[in-house]
Amino acid sequence: MSLLSCAVPAQAFASVKIVDVMYDPSGADQGREWIQIANTGNEPISLIGYRLYEGGINHKLSVSVGTSTLAGGAEAIITTDPGQYTTDHSAFAGTIFKSSFSLSNTGETIELKDASLKVVDTYSYVAPPVVKAPVPAKVTKTKKSPAIAAKPASYSYTAGATQAAALPMATLPQIPALPRMWLYGLGLVTLFLLGAAVVLYAWPNLTATSSPEEEFELE
Repeated sequence: MSLLSCAVPAQAFASVKIVDVMYDPSGADQGREWIQIANTGNEPISLIGYRLYEGGINHKLSVSVGTSTLAGGAEAIITTDPGQYTTDHSAFAGTIFKSSFSLSNTGETIELKDASLKVVDTYSYVAPPVVKAPVPAKVTKTKKSPAIAAKPASYSYTAGATQAAALPMATLPQIPALPRMWLYGLGLVTLFLLGAAVVLYAWPNLTATSSPEEEFELE
């Protein structure tokens, strides 16, 4: 039994534990930071001379509400402002110790020590990482809609409707091009035919004979 007692550190038999830490309360931290401890054993423990080690300093504990002796299973609060804690947590009926400390908002390790400055319990915390909201993608506005700008010139466009298919235009039969000499020949033939038609039309009038003139004799 004595060999076992020598092998196990003394603080391993301690029953006062740090169970919770408020290191970053909503709003201002001043006066609203606190540390919760508990007697996890069955026997009462006196906390006279206990220290809170934080920031490289052994901070003294002074009783503000209740007594310095914690009954088995009892809880206590260590805070910098007992009045503010009572206001914020009016339902708490345990012992409240006043001390001077300032907890880091990013994380640190604190210790609870007994009257002989032996470590009773150690508590470490790390603040969770801050997750930033994603930045929405910037939308570039243009004066002309891409759909309108890209529409074919031969298509009709109606806003809010699908584009109509292009309708083929009726085409006239192509007349083959003729050589210039052929055109001159056709012109001459056309003039000749017109002249012949005029002659044939006027020929009967030209060939008609007039009636012989009557001779009159003077008596």
